[in-house]
This record gives sequence, C-alpha cells and structure tokens, in this order.
Amino acid sequence: MKRPSPLETLKDLRQRVRESEQARLMARSQSEQRAELVERQARELLEKRSSFVEAVRQSEHQRLETQGITAAEGLRRLAWESAERRVRAQLASDLQHAAAQRRQAAREHEQSRRALERAHVELEVVEQKLEQRERQAREKAEQTQQEASDEASARRFSQRSGA
Repeated sequence: MKRPSPLETLKDLRQRVRESEQARLMARSQSEQRAELVERQARELLEKRSSFVEAVRQSEHQRLETQGITAAEGLRRLAWESAERRVRAQLASDLQHAAAQRRQAAREHEQSRRALERAHVELEVVEQKLEQRERQAREKAEQTQQEASDEASARRFSQRSGA
C-alpha cells in the first residue's frame, strides 16, 4: 500500500475544506433567503396594518362629519389610536429587526462566498503542485528510459563493431 505524500494529504484536506465551505455557503444562502422573506412579510404586514388603520380613520371621519361624537366615543377613539400606534410601532420595530437580520445574513453569505473562493484557490494551488510533481516524475522516468535505451543501443553497436 502506497503511503500518501504530504501534497496528496494536503489536497485531501483542501478538498474537504472546500466541500465544507460549499455546504456553509448553501446554508448561508438559504438563511439569507429566509431573512429576506421574513423582512418582506414584516414590511407587508406593516403596510397592511397602516392601510387598515387609514381606512378605519377615513370611515370614522366621514361618520363623525354626519353625526356628533360623544365623550365615550372620543375616549374609545383615543384608546384605539393609542393602541394602534403601539401596534404599528411594534410592527416597525419587527421590520427593523428583520432588516437587520437580512443584512447580517447577506454579510455572512458574502463571507462564505469569499471563503469558498479562497478554499477553491488553495485547492487549485495544491492540485497544480501535484500535477507538476507528476509531470516531473514522468519526464524523469522517460529520461531514464531513454538513457537506458541509448545505453543499450550503444552496447549493441559496440558489440557489432567489435565483433
């Protein structure tokens, strides 16, 4: 059994690192996609809630133009407006959090992409060194074979000449 050379061992290690980085990149890509989805959903929810609140306000404003408002209605409206501000503030906070998570996921995805590129380059360097070593070994073997052939031809020639 042939013992692997240090370069072959390094190649195997670099290949495993590259495969690991590929898996990490895929996971980061999926994470970024999920974060984008969460952000989009948070934005849509905030926009829907704002549209709903605006529609309710318009409806209430039209109703109040034709009817008066009682103190109890005024207090309910004030409480409703306060609750809606809190809900929309929470939704806006959720959106900011989702956007921050998406940006973080995008940064991590980019870092993983660069790490994969580095791993790929490192593997290529090792593969080139291995190819160069194999090419040199083939050339040396061919040269040795050629020298042996030349020496055998020279012996045959000298044997024929001397005979």
